[in-house]
Amino acid sequence: EGYPDALYLPTLGMKNIVAVGQGLLSESHLEALKEFNIKNVIISFDNDPPKADGVLTGVENTVKAIDLLTHKSDINVFVLDPRKLGKHKDPDEYVKAEGVEAFRQLVNDAEFGLKWRAASILAGYDLNNPQQWQKALEAILNYDLSIKDQLKSKQLISTAAFVLKTDESIIEEQAVSYKQKIER
Repeated sequence: EGYPDALYLPTLGMKNIVAVGQGLLSESHLEALKEFNIKNVIISFDNDPPKADGVLTGVENTVKAIDLLTHKSDINVFVLDPRKLGKHKDPDEYVKAEGVEAFRQLVNDAEFGLKWRAASILAGYDLNNPQQWQKALEAILNYDLSIKDQLKSKQLISTAAFVLKTDESIIEEQAVSYKQKIER
């Protein structure tokens, strides 16, 4: 997300590294991505702890970036979970400590953004509590309403079914029913 990453990583042979500055992907970034006909992005924001001053963490910025890209573009989103940087604050610190090949492997293992997003939505609920489980399902169904691409919706639903320990086809039926109910 930061300028040091965007300057340092290309010197090590990693291409197409872009800094968004201040960790927040904006609509102006999105317009530039569209202008250059970008089809895929891998988000790799900092692994910073929560701050008292209200500045968003890398995980929170990742959530916002996935939401922006999913709701306002056709760009495929992949995520390098900031927590996978371990004790390192950002990608360039990680590379300096662990090596470029270790970071390249993290990038190669980046997961679908909507799978990551589903897990992050569900992590906010106690899934052993039936009422919380139901609220978690509703949160997934609400999020799915804004996804127009069926394959992307499938990524979200598939992960939700796995985490909720429910058959995927049941969640898919619930999503269709939920959409119809909202449309009425």
